[in-house]
Amino acid sequence: MMELNLASMPELCVAMIDDLDATVTPGRIWRLSELYPSCVFTVGSGQSDSLTGALLHREADIIVTAEAPDDPTTYERFPLLHEPYVMVTAPGLLRGKDEPLQTLLRAPFVHFDQTMPMGRAIDRHLRRVRLTTPQRFTFNSVRSLFAMVEECRCWAIATPLSLLDSKRFGDQLDVDIVGQRFTATVVEQPIYDPANERVKA
Repeated sequence: MMELNLASMPELCVAMIDDLDATVTPGRIWRLSELYPSCVFTVGSGQSDSLTGALLHREADIIVTAEAPDDPTTYERFPLLHEPYVMVTAPGLLRGKDEPLQTLLRAPFVHFDQTMPMGRAIDRHLRRVRLTTPQRFTFNSVRSLFAMVEECRCWAIATPLSLLDSKRFGDQLDVDIVGQRFTATVVEQPIYDPANERVKA
């Protein structure tokens, strides 16, 4: 946990990525409230790109995000998590198949929307490995995407955090690592403000 000097900050605005809002966020905010009992906390969640905008427009003091702002001079960056992307398939879709790749390619692929950083990263990876997937199904909701995969015999690429946030699908989908080189990093980024010193614990 990063320590903040909140002597001059009676209120702290924290913005977390959606993948953490129901799993990690409550405990993290509670610990901060114990460290700084006189501070008032305002907490929001959203997609990484919207959180970055909130940080740069001073609408948030700290964000936890998977996408960093372009200008590194305006923030500090503390990596929290490095996770591999995973392939998520409908239960039993590939089990016992003699040609699992062909079976996979015949099944519908469900895309994350291009407005989402994860969606853009996944599409870049698919182009890099020269895998063409029709843009027939695109979702901007993680839970809706997993429901589509489960109910309609589809497949998708996602992150373990997104699965953690959608707990009810954890035992209802098959999950495999996509590749060691295809990973995502989640970072904590406070605005850099020399007048309000921030140090690591």
